Amino acid sequence: MTTGPPAARPGGRSLRDALLPSHPGNPGPHVRAAHAVLAPALALALALALALAVAAAVPVGPSGAASLAVSTPTSFPPLLPTSLTTAGGTWATLPMGRLDQPLNTFWQLLYLPQSGARWADRVSALGVATSGGITIASAGGADLYAATAPSEQLAFSPVVRTTGRGWADEPPAPGRAVALAATTGRPLVALVAGRSGTRLVAAPAMPSSASWATVLTAGRLARTPAGSTCRPTRLTAVSYDAAGDLVVGADCARRGVVGLFTGRGGRWRGAAVDLPARHPGKVAGVVALRSAGGRVLAVLRLAGVGRTDLVAAWSPATTTITSSPAAVGAWQASPPLVVGASASVASTGPAGPGGRGTFVLVRPGGSEPARLAWLRGPGATWQVAPRPPRGTATVAFPPSGAVLALAPHAGTLAAWRLGPGSAGWRQQQALHVDLVYGSSQ
Repeated sequence: MTTGPPAARPGGRSLRDALLPSHPGNPGPHVRAAHAVLAPALALALALALALAVAAAVPVGPSGAASLAVSTPTSFPPLLPTSLTTAGGTWATLPMGRLDQPLNTFWQLLYLPQSGARWADRVSALGVATSGGITIASAGGADLYAATAPSEQLAFSPVVRTTGRGWADEPPAPGRAVALAATTGRPLVALVAGRSGTRLVAAPAMPSSASWATVLTAGRLARTPAGSTCRPTRLTAVSYDAAGDLVVGADCARRGVVGLFTGRGGRWRGAAVDLPARHPGKVAGVVALRSAGGRVLAVLRLAGVGRTDLVAAWSPATTTITSSPAAVGAWQASPPLVVGASASVASTGPAGPGGRGTFVLVRPGGSEPARLAWLRGPGATWQVAPRPPRGTATVAFPPSGAVLALAPHAGTLAAWRLGPGSAGWRQQQALHVDLVYGSSQ
């Protein structure tokens, strides 16, 4: 269990640092795995170079369009800034730098000790370039796991975790990690994105093995009785429930169906959600899943003509898997939060006592400022906060009861505080981060 801020370890921002062992002649499992996946990465780079050379030789017509059509890579789901609280303190991830330039965007891993008032940057513990993004998870509020999505032509996601004495490497996840889930007594799992879509993979039981196992894909789920009612097109979120069973979220091709599934022993069952009235026929998407006070909390996006709503839903207090493909039990849904047809979720994470609720930071679109709202638990109603500070990327709910907003501007992070009952935000800290522009090119 993490009882204090793990000390930052030396770590560069280069491919070399990700592949070379810390001690010559004694490479760890993450290094062996890196060598195993480096060859495909180099092959991909060579193929891309060849494709560019061919494209340059293709004749173009008067309109400037090439006469040979070239397919484009599948778009990856975005990583969202977020926060969570462990026994030792509060963690947050967010991007800094020149956010309109992917190679000059550097994600940070921030830490606020439980008894402290100032954030510190722990990104050096990851030891690799972070332009691809960072995703985090906690095992029962104890250790923190962090996966760094690939950049600099990497074909895998390095993974680390905190320990009582610092940091430990885990076998790297294959592909681009977009979500993690951890719990005591179960393997770490990740949703990884690739050209063929997203898949759920589980970490090896023994650290000496570098091979992650594929647990589920959207295609495999669609072939189950539960998945046939949803027709999943992409896996979007993952968590563990209190019994140690996996809960997976998916985008459904069928309207009016919420893609929530619970799995045990290779069997998957759909979860019924008691949605608010007037929502049949809407396209439902699962934005996030997380453990919340012994239950699983889902953040749902319900899109219809001219209106989009956000809804939080909590799993039943107990879940029983039966031989029937029917739903495992009704999830309790919150009242809807109306956000507008063009709105997008910029950040979400735990809120309220023990993390039983959730917050959403919403960007309405256009020039309108971001909105922040939260629920403190099942049965609660949405609370809309005073307008968050300009540039807020995410917020955190530490045990103190305050709400903390983190707003990066280039290489400076402004930390703001909204106290209980307060009507406005007050800046607490300005943290300057040394960013080396051009280092990821």
